[in-house]
Amino acid sequence: MKIRQCTKKDFDKILAHFNDYWDIDKYTPDMYQRIRYLHHPIWIYEFGNTAFVVEKERILAGYLFCNVSQTDPLTAYGILFAVHRSYRRQGIGKQLSEYVFQLMKSKGCKYYKAITTEGNESSIRLHIELGFEFLGEPNERGVPVVKNYAGPGEDRVVFRKRL
Repeated sequence: MKIRQCTKKDFDKILAHFNDYWDIDKYTPDMYQRIRYLHHPIWIYEFGNTAFVVEKERILAGYLFCNVSQTDPLTAYGILFAVHRSYRRQGIGKQLSEYVFQLMKSKGCKYYKAITTEGNESSIRLHIELGFEFLGEPNERGVPVVKNYAGPGEDRVVFRKRL
């Protein structure tokens, strides 16, 4: 397994095999479009030094794009994080995360934040396994959320990890 910076060629492969990284059958068409829209080439062209892929057996097994917060330079923020469906539950997400945590710590960050939707159970489970804490208050389903985080009526699960 090799972790390296994501190239434009890698980015194009991710987009070409998008459904292999995201469980599209779990999402409404609207949610699918939102997730796809987040995969903007700005993360490669402008912030490529913090966009990483995991290559295993010559396949892009996963990717993680992050950045240092512009409003809180002690906090890194995970933007996009996915593991190819054929490589899940093999520790790839954990290894990639640990690599990025160490890199962000070396850049002076003390915290790492990540955000997901309350219905993304696999993301919530992974972040708990990685030692993140929840910010926010439990909603009616018992999932801690930050109310209106993404706009009116758009609650989000917000995680933070001390590096």
